[in-house]
Amino acid sequence: MTVQSILARIKPVYWLAGTIGLVSLAVSSESENASEVAITTAAFLQAHEVQEKQDKVIEEEGVRLMKTLPSFPHLLVISPRDDPHQVISRLLEGGTRLRFDDITQPTLDMPELASPRHLWVAFLRILRSIQYNFESGFSNSAYSSRVLAHHRNIVTQALQNIQAFDEARTISMCIAIDRSLLDEWDGEEQTRMHMWFQALCSNHLAHVAWTTTPMDLIRRFVIGSSDSDVCLLVRPRSGIYDGRSASDKLAVLMGKLGFSLSDAEQTVVLDTVGNWWADLEALCSKLQVAKAEAGGNDDVNVVEQVCAAFQEDVETDLRSYLHLDSDLFAASRAEQDDALDKWAALQRLCGLGSDLELLAGPQALVRRDKPNATLPVPTLLSVFSRSGVDGDRRFWEMLAGGWMYLETSTDVAIGVVPCAPVEICRDGRVVLRPVVEKAFRRIWMDDANWKTMHELQNVVDEEELHDQLVEYEADIDAAMSALEAKRSELQLAWSAFTDAEQAQHRANLHLDELKIQLQREHVERLRLVYQKRR
Repeated sequence: MTVQSILARIKPVYWLAGTIGLVSLAVSSESENASEVAITTAAFLQAHEVQEKQDKVIEEEGVRLMKTLPSFPHLLVISPRDDPHQVISRLLEGGTRLRFDDITQPTLDMPELASPRHLWVAFLRILRSIQYNFESGFSNSAYSSRVLAHHRNIVTQALQNIQAFDEARTISMCIAIDRSLLDEWDGEEQTRMHMWFQALCSNHLAHVAWTTTPMDLIRRFVIGSSDSDVCLLVRPRSGIYDGRSASDKLAVLMGKLGFSLSDAEQTVVLDTVGNWWADLEALCSKLQVAKAEAGGNDDVNVVEQVCAAFQEDVETDLRSYLHLDSDLFAASRAEQDDALDKWAALQRLCGLGSDLELLAGPQALVRRDKPNATLPVPTLLSVFSRSGVDGDRRFWEMLAGGWMYLETSTDVAIGVVPCAPVEICRDGRVVLRPVVEKAFRRIWMDDANWKTMHELQNVVDEEELHDQLVEYEADIDAAMSALEAKRSELQLAWSAFTDAEQAQHRANLHLDELKIQLQREHVERLRLVYQKRR
């Protein structure tokens, strides 16, 4: 039970006068929250001692972000293939992690009464809670804002004490935060927290490590073009800090969620999602619920049903994403281009080939399945090149939607955000989610879907060819008008030219006529192609 909830049950008229006296006495005897800062400092140092003992037992390899003094917040982008806890623990090895929840409580909770000083801090928190409630007019949002400001002040002073104590700079404090948590606060509170975290880093008090997903990175810094703060971008390649097999990851999730699967059932699960932590975690959560509802009924094959439903949901979402759930022939040109670009990109990632107009059906292009289809970024971008700027946008939107993942070329890619989009995808590879690959192969093998996209491509090609014809004919008409105007101007001044100048002008006019004639012949050839396609 929090102090605020206790106070809410007490009518202010009973203790208002006594409160004023107690607050005055406590504030006059407590300078700059000295007692609370002291116990917070001690808690941080105790956490450091525990972490130091663990570090002596476990020696990690690779990049250690805690080696240097903090300067800017780190933005850690965790691959959806890896367990975030595993990766974060490895990257932040060597630093003492402070729990974000502990330093951003929206209420003033009672500390553990481990000493007289803790008892005194508990008493002070009661008084401060009363004070903040009165000052905020008993508004929950205003009260929480005052409490957060109090927590920030206490943590800052405690970290300053540790900095003064640690002259050799051997203690590294770190606050790891899921970036999405900031979205739960309003704009003003987000700004205050951003400024506080930046101040912690710039004053070398603590490392701040934002954690996020590749999808959020692209949504925030590419599509959204956010420039709210400057961060050091850290993107470890999948498998570097979590090299466990899919079976090992599944075993961890089963232990965490408290259920078990037979070897055959594990095979079904792994065949569905592959070695992809985010999908494994989502599927296991559904299995946990389904197994609890089944109540141990062996007659119902829960695992196969849940896996089939999971795959079907992905396939349904993918069909909708490709606009196959609507009449594409009646759709707008922008929607048709969107569907064709996405179809071509997935087709290329799955290794299903191209030049479909030469084939009688998709079965001729079937190849052996290959896990986690990947392509270099430039190769996939070439699929979108015909659509120009819209194609680039679709490429980033497919990444932001989680259909595919951008893999770095180095073990750990280091950069800075905000940055140009090209810096994020430079020398990278695009990896398709295994569950998406399987869903697209099933969609692609459906003759109705394949014929729809094939015919749609023909329709779009015909429209583009018609537009080219209209554009070329307009260019020819403009060139003819310009030639006639030039000929008229020359005719008016013809007698003033010398023989040599007249010969030169005749040659130039003849050359212009030849160019126009060549353009007309090219248009005629295009018109024949257009008529044959129709």
